[in-house]
Amino acid sequence: MKKNKLSIIRIVGNNLGGGARINVYMANQVLKSFDLIEFITFIPKPKFHDVYTSESLVPFNYVNSIHFFTIFRELVSRAIFRKESVILFLHLRNVAILWGLFCILFNLKYAVFVHAPNLNKFDVREKFLRILYKIVLERANKIVFVSNFVRQSIQNEMNILNSNIEVIPNGSDKVNAKPSNKHDDISFVIVGELTPRKGIFDLITLIETIAKKSEYSSRVKFHIYGEGELAPKISVLHAQHSFVHYYGYEPNTSVIYNGKSHLLMLSKDEAFGRVITEGASIGLVPVLRKSGGFIEISKNLEGTFVFTDVQEILHIIDQILGLDQTQLKHIRRSVIESYQKHYSADIFEHNLKSFIRSL
Repeated sequence: MKKNKLSIIRIVGNNLGGGARINVYMANQVLKSFDLIEFITFIPKPKFHDVYTSESLVPFNYVNSIHFFTIFRELVSRAIFRKESVILFLHLRNVAILWGLFCILFNLKYAVFVHAPNLNKFDVREKFLRILYKIVLERANKIVFVSNFVRQSIQNEMNILNSNIEVIPNGSDKVNAKPSNKHDDISFVIVGELTPRKGIFDLITLIETIAKKSEYSSRVKFHIYGEGELAPKISVLHAQHSFVHYYGYEPNTSVIYNGKSHLLMLSKDEAFGRVITEGASIGLVPVLRKSGGFIEISKNLEGTFVFTDVQEILHIIDQILGLDQTQLKHIRRSVIESYQKHYSADIFEHNLKSFIRSL
């Protein structure tokens, strides 16, 4: 008997240049290997020419819109006129609520991909949205969480009664870059939004502390990539201190990671942290806040340093500067091997294929 094609309509709630868009792109690369699957991705238009989401640049069927009637027409075409078996993949809470309720109303299959915990606010609007989100999650055919931290956060907070749950961590391709070979200094890379939630006030404190210690300022450098409300403060530090380098937004991962030695992540309650696994692919040693999804990453990536405050970062800097070349190479090798075991593109592909076959 001839099998019907499965038609996947993927809807992504925003496109702010973050890791979710890369996760979706890599997932579509995996879907392409299935003969009996057709798929289309609806995602907002990027603010710049983006190889991961611009419909004119990606090698997949992308539409840079999440307008309701644009998606509705595609759904009707596939489900009614072409009589395909359709499932919606819903990424991020805004589209999960809208299209999840739609699927419930019209008895359609859908999976919700949860990339982050709920917002840390509890006004009337947020309470109402959580009620709707709970309904959508409990009725979903599948829920996929990006980390165990996000799963536990959502399940414990909302008491989700749905056993069709999987955790599929983000995967990362190996970055085309080489780390610094120096063992007697540190070249930190910091990547992401320059906002309080990303721990940038702690970064500012760390830089100001190091500026007062000549034994550090001559051996420790900070390479900062990103934009956000605290960018002006970082620009001031860049102008004041020769060991602080600020570049703004940089889309090219080869530029970001090349010649660096360690990755510093100060975010609080981060869902996952794709830049950690990107850096780990070439042996950049992670230095992570003991918070959120970083905790499970630190357990999986051997050689990771963890901290809870700025003072502990200074202790870690002392430890790193005390390493010899052989010790640093050993740590780098452990980081790379752990990445290959837990977070490589091959592992992501294996996990996602298992999930697709379970639909």
